[in-house]
Amino acid sequence: MFNPASPWVTTGYRSVFSLPISYTLTIQKTSIFDPSNSTLYDASASNMAGLNPTRFLVVDAAIYQLHKVAIKAYFQSYSIKTRIHIMRGEESHKNLTEMTSLVDALCDYGLKRREPFYAIGGGCVLDVCGLAASTYRRGVPFIRVPTTLLSLVDASVGVKNGVDYDCCLTETSYKNRLGTFYPPLAVVCWPGFVKSQDRRNLSNGCGEIVKLALVKSEEVFKLLEEYGGELISTGFGENGEEEIKVSVLEEKMCANQF
Repeated sequence: MFNPASPWVTTGYRSVFSLPISYTLTIQKTSIFDPSNSTLYDASASNMAGLNPTRFLVVDAAIYQLHKVAIKAYFQSYSIKTRIHIMRGEESHKNLTEMTSLVDALCDYGLKRREPFYAIGGGCVLDVCGLAASTYRRGVPFIRVPTTLLSLVDASVGVKNGVDYDCCLTETSYKNRLGTFYPPLAVVCWPGFVKSQDRRNLSNGCGEIVKLALVKSEEVFKLLEEYGGELISTGFGENGEEEIKVSVLEEKMCANQF
């Protein structure tokens, strides 16, 4: 309580609120679409008690072409039906049009307030999905599944979401002009996704890791200096040491929350 200076107000009060941020993040060693790996299913199971046995998935178009059979088979193995919304992953599709298209799909599907949906894709897809999740019905849970090296070490671990905006008054396009801070319910990471990326995009992802290593971790910088070329040439594949991949990802993730 406080006494306002204004002679027209007898009393007043100030409210201060805080919003805790918490979510789980796991790095998987085996395919997240292997039915014996229940991580992807478990991420939404606790929120779905009493709700229909269907999951809403937003999937990057390129990832869907590569993994559509495995995705459907995975959820079928848990007797779960799927509703899949395909989204383009290019930067040019990180906009309000793409977000409202997703909101239309969520309305048509009838997503409940505590029902999580899956966002499977690179940084642009995750950004659009995060913004939609934070505003749809004043906030619904969503599960991030990053599929590019850059999104694994950047978009997967922060709580920022946003889209670019073309202003008709200034005739200027603004990057991330509309956005929110909204955490996912969970993040499920599988480095195996990056095997399908080209060398340029892998290099971009490594560049993001190098930025942090330069200011935070001499150990990670030395790992990249020694094994970076091999990791890129193999798509972080079987020729790269598993402990190197995990060390690099964990170090970057733990320090990049915002």
